[in-house]
Amino acid sequence: MVWGDSDCYKHFLPRIFELVVTDGERRKSLDRELVFKILRYGEWRAWPTAEQHAIELFLRAVWEAVLKNPQREERCRDIESWICAISQPEDNLAPYLEQWENDESHPACSALAGFLLNSAITRSKRQGRFEFWAERDSQYAQLQDWVKSPAVREKLKRASEKWPESDEFEAAILIAQ
Repeated sequence: MVWGDSDCYKHFLPRIFELVVTDGERRKSLDRELVFKILRYGEWRAWPTAEQHAIELFLRAVWEAVLKNPQREERCRDIESWICAISQPEDNLAPYLEQWENDESHPACSALAGFLLNSAITRSKRQGRFEFWAERDSQYAQLQDWVKSPAVREKLKRASEKWPESDEFEAAILIAQ
């Protein structure tokens, strides 16, 4: 349940974002998907340009930090949770997918492989999807198309050559076809 109006939400938004980013790893506090979904309900794209820009910068910075995170436990669930959360206020995931595609670091490549190997993203049915994707079918379809793109396969091939000791990349290439 949510109380207050958009101005009230804006007032608390810096602290809410702080909690999502710092407590999100423990997953005991706020659902990042729900927090970001409220941005859409608050019609953040109608906010003043400077406020919209601040939200965009925050989302891009969070996504960059998520991609650079080397933690392996629950990595694919975390990646899917974050991209799902970002899809709540964003109608177009292309900038985030491009950022992922261009990040050649081991954590970003490993996250992609883990995501492909453990997520429902490559299935055509809705079975196994995060519940927060329910209202974001076009973003989910955009993500599905991207993971099966030649660019993703090439990224995984480069990762496989760069880190041949990891067999996750070869397995992910097969799924991305």
